[in-house]
Amino acid sequence: VFTRIAQDQTDPETILAVGFDSLTSNTNAGIWRSENFGNTWTKVYSGTVTDIVQDPAFPQYWLAGAPGSGVLESSDGGKSFHLIGGNGGTGLGGAGTGRISYAISQSDPSYHYLVAADATNNNQTLYGIFRSTDFGYTWLAIDVGDIISWNQAWHTNSIAVDPLDRGRVMVGMGGSLVTDNADAEDPINICWRFTFANGNPCGQPAHLGHADITSFTFVPQSIAPGNSRVMVTSDGGIYVYDWKTNVVHGDLNLLGLNTGQLWSAAQHSFTTARGNPGLGLAGTYDNGVVKIDIQDSAKPIRYIEGGDGGTTSISPDNPDHLFYSSGVAWKRILSTNGGSAPGANLNCSLM
Repeated sequence: VFTRIAQDQTDPETILAVGFDSLTSNTNAGIWRSENFGNTWTKVYSGTVTDIVQDPAFPQYWLAGAPGSGVLESSDGGKSFHLIGGNGGTGLGGAGTGRISYAISQSDPSYHYLVAADATNNNQTLYGIFRSTDFGYTWLAIDVGDIISWNQAWHTNSIAVDPLDRGRVMVGMGGSLVTDNADAEDPINICWRFTFANGNPCGQPAHLGHADITSFTFVPQSIAPGNSRVMVTSDGGIYVYDWKTNVVHGDLNLLGLNTGQLWSAAQHSFTTARGNPGLGLAGTYDNGVVKIDIQDSAKPIRYIEGGDGGTTSISPDNPDHLFYSSGVAWKRILSTNGGSAPGANLNCSLM
């Protein structure tokens, strides 16, 4: 499993890649380096590594996240790696540190951030979000407890910092956290905005389009000067989040329906309306229930609701009456308005 491939900002031919067999096996894990854009590779470190970044101010330095060890450092352009400070970073906790994602502030390269899964429970939950103000040598926990892992930290593990603002940080696992002041001296003063309003640590919720966040990319100012947009990838596709307006758009997902998410297993389905084959309802794995209406020129594919979409049905008498199941708990739902508003839960005492 390769989790990061990074290009040297000073030499486009030099590429570094990190990977592992599994988060509990080091058999073939490590860091590989290529000097000819990936045609040939040399292994420069053996051991599980899940992320790697280049220092924006001192490009001969590379930093890598190594589960069970902490932070690795290279001072020779990625030709060799060692535990930073000889201990992997003071304050990280060593063996308890699971899968790591790493980010460095471009506006202030002394500020490093990382998010780590908890190795003690198979990387299911959050181990912590950490900040370093001395180039990765010492670390301070800045999280507000585990409200984002949802037992998905082993594969949805992402962090990014705004290139223009060392305090604007986004963290993603099952849910997400967004803040504009991650650099607050006392972590208790950091204002984190959570995915949902319920239990939100601070301010208005910041929903990023879908759960299970896998990466963030701040849109470069060179492409769109003055923009405040972030590209967010997740199990649900790709979304554009505006941190200034707190608005998210999923228009890029309309470029094509991910039919691979329409499972043929019994718990997922696609159905069309009797007498109107252009109107359909689909239960998609991880992407909820979607309505397809080829006569809707504004949005022929509409998300209705739910996480894991299940069996679907459209009333033969009234195409606005939609029946479907959704979510891990498999709620049975009826919408009487064509899905324009959340439907009524029909579960009653059913489990």
